[in-house]
Formats: sequence, structure tokens, C-alpha cells
Amino acid sequence: MSTVAWDFAERRLGLNLDILYPNGTAYNFRVIQDYTTGTQFTIFERYRFCAKQKAPMPEPENCIPGNTSVRFRGFLGAGKDRIDYDLYTMKLTKEETGNLEGEGTFSVVRGTEYDIPLSNSFIGTYFDGETPYAQVSNGGYYNIEIGIDDPKRWFDVPDYCPKELTDLTMIPKHIPKWTWIRLPAPRLF
Repeated sequence: MSTVAWDFAERRLGLNLDILYPNGTAYNFRVIQDYTTGTQFTIFERYRFCAKQKAPMPEPENCIPGNTSVRFRGFLGAGKDRIDYDLYTMKLTKEETGNLEGEGTFSVVRGTEYDIPLSNSFIGTYFDGETPYAQVSNGGYYNIEIGIDDPKRWFDVPDYCPKELTDLTMIPKHIPKWTWIRLPAPRLF
């Protein structure tokens, strides 16, 4: 489970993520991506551990990609509670994405002031370097609000975080392994 705050105007993302392992162990950590400084902090508050890395690229965009087409227009609800949405499809290539190849879909709520992502899915191949892995993923968004009530909660970096980039080969053994997780980018894909 994860919760996300995306401040597109300030070019930053805050993410709280729970990792649940098959043996019942659970860990919580948070990530701050700041594209004005080009940094990402991965923070395990329980252990007072923080790793500083370069922010993943490319920087997210707040737009519908040009290589999409509307496949379906629909609505949820009725009357004053009606929400209109569009379902888009797109082909993804390894050359464009760097690590994905396949078919993607996403839906967007059409608003009067804002268009808000509703869901996304991907069926295809994920490449870890040159090693291909079949991948099917689905995601959805709920409890979406415009504005961030408590920006400090999401974007303030703890004072125990390092000033220099962290050597990920030197992470203490008591810190859960998280580097295998592909963090969600704050974009439709």
C-alpha cells in the first residue's frame, strides 16, 4: 500500500510505502523526490536511516503523452455526482521508456479545472538491463484531493539524512532491502 503527494508546481514527490513480505514481516519507508535539486531520499524512520540518491529520470510530466488514443469515453455516477472519464491506450517501446515494452492503458477523470488520473495498467515486458521479465500491472487512485494540507509531512528531509550520495553497497544489514523496488513515477506511466 502506498500514499503519494505530488507537488507538480514545485517539482517534487512524497511517497509513503509499505513492503509486505511473504513471511509476515512488514516495513514502512518513505521517499522524497525533488527535481529542483535532482535528489531522492529513501527514509526508514524506524531505524533513523536515510539514503541519498539521484532522482530517477526522466522527470515526470503532467500531460497525456502524444502517442495515445482515446479508446473509450465513459462516466461514473449520475446527476451532480457524475464523473466523466476517458480511457486511453498507448504502445510503449524500450527505446522511449528505457525499460518497458508493451501495451498500456490509463483513464483520466475530465474535470472543469483539472484532469485527474483514475487508473492505469500495463501488459508487456520489463527490462532489468538486458534481462526481460514478463509484467502485468494495474493501479488505481482514490481519495484524490487538490492541494497538499501538510507539505512538511511529505517533503521535509530529516536532519539525519546524508549530505552526499549514499553508497548503496554499504547499507547496514539491519536495513530492509528496498533497492529492487521500482518506485512508481508520478505520471500515468
